[in-house]
Amino acid sequence: MIKFLDILKESDDNIFIPRGSKEEKDKVLIRRINDKIQEYIRNGSEGGLDLRRSPIQFLPKNLTKVGGNLTLILSQIEKLPDNFIVNGTLDLESCKNLKSLPNGLKVENTLDLRDTNITFLPSDLKVGDNLKLMRSQIEKLPDNLIVNGYLWLDGCKNLKSLPNGLKVKGDLNLQETNITSLPSDLEVGGSLFLVGSQIEKLPDNLTVNGSLDLDSCENLKSLPNGLKVKYNLDLRYTNITSLPSDLEVEVEGDLYLYRTPIADIYTEEQIRKMVPGVKGGIWL
Repeated sequence: MIKFLDILKESDDNIFIPRGSKEEKDKVLIRRINDKIQEYIRNGSEGGLDLRRSPIQFLPKNLTKVGGNLTLILSQIEKLPDNFIVNGTLDLESCKNLKSLPNGLKVENTLDLRDTNITFLPSDLKVGDNLKLMRSQIEKLPDNLIVNGYLWLDGCKNLKSLPNGLKVKGDLNLQETNITSLPSDLEVGGSLFLVGSQIEKLPDNLTVNGSLDLDSCENLKSLPNGLKVKYNLDLRYTNITSLPSDLEVEVEGDLYLYRTPIADIYTEEQIRKMVPGVKGGIWL
């Protein structure tokens, strides 16, 4: 693996860096990084590249793939090549100069875009595992997006809605977002977290194959018909006043109702009669 920190140490030991401005020093380091990347390409682009905190702004055009992980955390990267392939994880956390992703980008494992200024994703993006967008400036996701792991969007204040055809095979995290509703064809293979969001309505016949966490969703006044939750259903600090009679909370799942209007009105025995599909504990 090529590491920027090793290049920096090697530069300190073996090459002359002028006592000039930071810009002049960065130019020397960028030349040295590019020399190492060309060597990496000649060796078949095997293994990973760790360029975190480096001054590099662009990758060489002849770098078409990285054989392992590509780490660019807190770097000055501004653009990635089109049709770029990363056969591991691509970590772009806190790359503030990166405003968009290239067309044809393929990432075999996780794509990490936390704390970036990216506002949209290309429609042909391929991610093999998790997609992390927490606290990014993302405004829109492409229609029919498939995420093979989990999708984390917590703290994405600019995101107002989810696309049609979204399929998330793992957990979907929408905590502290301004999303008010979910698409009717949403598929979530794991848990759905909406803690502290602006959600107002859930689609009918929603199935969550993990837990559904609606803690502190103050705008949510009711639950949809046909709701099925495999594990826990958390309604703490919501303003829900009634439960649908066909609600199902299966397996070991519990129903959390304390600090809700329901907990002030009904007993546990009354609630169990209202929602016989709840198989775990009911917490008032």
